[in-house]
Amino acid sequence: MQRRKFLKMSSIGVIGASVTSSSHWPRILQPPLAAEPAGLAVQLYTVRKEIEKDIKGTLKRIAATGFNTVETAFWPDGITVKQ
Repeated sequence: MQRRKFLKMSSIGVIGASVTSSSHWPRILQPPLAAEPAGLAVQLYTVRKEIEKDIKGTLKRIAATGFNTVETAFWPDGITVKQ
């Protein structure tokens, strides 16, 4: 792109941004509202050794601490999603 064309296009962009009503900016900068707040989850990778030994007991202990969601990044050999 030639330098003159770049400067012309940049100028048009700056002018367009400055002409836009400032009342639109707060609405544009706000993140969209979520349907429900994001919760915390346990990544099962952090308890992978315990899962290999006792999957049901490990998941029960995680639930007992108050977590009701987990991230399944992997499954050890011999353990299926159905389990």
